[in-house]
Amino acid sequence: MVIEMENNFNCGERIKELRKKHSLSQERLALNAGITPAYLGLLERGKRNATVVTIERICGALGITLNEFFSKTDCSQKQDDIGEQIKSQLSGLSDDEKSAVLQLVKQVVHLKEM
Repeated sequence: MVIEMENNFNCGERIKELRKKHSLSQERLALNAGITPAYLGLLERGKRNATVVTIERICGALGITLNEFFSKTDCSQKQDDIGEQIKSQLSGLSDDEKSAVLQLVKQVVHLKEM
C-alpha cells in the first residue's frame, strides 16, 4: 500500500484536528494513547516529532487506522456510519429495551474512563 501525502503534512496539526473532531481533551487522548498530556501538547504544537509507534497509539485511541490518519478523507464519515448502524439495531426495540441498552452503554463508557 502506498500512502500519498502532501509535502507540507503536519502530524501535530493532524493530531489536534482529529482530537477535536472526536471531542477529546488532550488529557483524555493522551491517557487513552498511553502518553503524557504534556508530550501530546508538544506534538500538537510541533515542538516534538512523533514516532510511528506514538502515532499508531494515538490512532488506536481515536479508533482510526494509520491510513486514515495520513489520508485527506474525513474520518467523521466512518463514525456517522457506526451511528447509523447503532440506530438501525435499536429501531425494533421497545422503549424499555432502548433504555436498558443506553444504561449498558453508559456503564461501558464509565468503565473506559477509569
